[in-house]
Amino acid sequence: MKNDYVFELPVLAVNDDWLAVGCIRTGRLFLTFHSTDGEKTLTSSSLLDDFHFATPLPLKAKNMHFCMDNDYFYFTMTAEQLLKLQDDGKQGGAVDELIENKEITDSSNPILVKCRLKRNFCSLP
Repeated sequence: MKNDYVFELPVLAVNDDWLAVGCIRTGRLFLTFHSTDGEKTLTSSSLLDDFHFATPLPLKAKNMHFCMDNDYFYFTMTAEQLLKLQDDGKQGGAVDELIENKEITDSSNPILVKCRLKRNFCSLP
């Protein structure tokens, strides 16, 4: 039997309800949320900010700088990633408006994205 290994990345964030850990398995990045009561776990290879972005954002090494407080999850993305989303045309007007209003170019600094954590965002049967 072949065993696969999961490597923890040096990224960790905790709030009253969740512990978030970044990890990598077979070259793919994942973000795992563990409830602090130990009852729920959610693992994903993408982020979904349903206010700004219409489709999930695949995790990249540049997104794996994150933190949380009780209501928000913060992560970084490069201007290049944001402009690529615009070029893909799947995100709709919110990304276009953000890029235009903030005058974002491919040489802009990384962008801090602030997402409100939905209550019970991890609801397992």
